[in-house]
Amino acid sequence: MVDPALHRDVHAFVDEGIRDMPTHLRAGVASVAGLMLLGSMARRARPFDRLSPSERRAAVHGWQQSRLAPVRQYMRLLRSLVLYAAYERPSAIDAS
Repeated sequence: MVDPALHRDVHAFVDEGIRDMPTHLRAGVASVAGLMLLGSMARRARPFDRLSPSERRAAVHGWQQSRLAPVRQYMRLLRSLVLYAAYERPSAIDAS
């Protein structure tokens, strides 16, 4: 289980990072995210946030290995933002 404070901080950082992108990049990111949501609905009959943890891991792994370059790039973007946010927290810095 992820620490709720960590989850909240990382979520806020990722949202802010995407919101601060130039409009043309933000539009592309939103388009890919929408396609991924539709894909989750089509494959699993429910949105990503309603999947079990094992189903979420499988979906993320599939997106990371996607034949579609924009989907793979979107996953790298999210991973980079999440890792940066998690390791920039004072508790992570103090632990190193």
